[in-house]
Amino acid sequence: MTIANDFAASGLVVMRTPLLPRETLDAWTHDLRAASADDATLDDALTHDRALLRERLQAFLFGRDARDARRSSPRFERDPGWMAGLDIVRRAQF
Repeated sequence: MTIANDFAASGLVVMRTPLLPRETLDAWTHDLRAASADDATLDDALTHDRALLRERLQAFLFGRDARDARRSSPRFERDPGWMAGLDIVRRAQF
């Protein structure tokens, strides 16, 4: 099976842009350690990165922009179970 046989040009071009500014996306990876860790420090770097990214995700999800987006989707407001793994859900009011 080849790619040429799997796809056909439709003549339509779709371009999707991120909702967030590029600076926000770049800041997401600031101070991560795993990419530059060696074998001896990789486990500690991954633990650090996971905690940092979880903290950043929680801050984003409960920030103004994401809050407004959640309010526009009744399913997310009715069923906050989609964030059940986040520690902050236990303390937050929807």
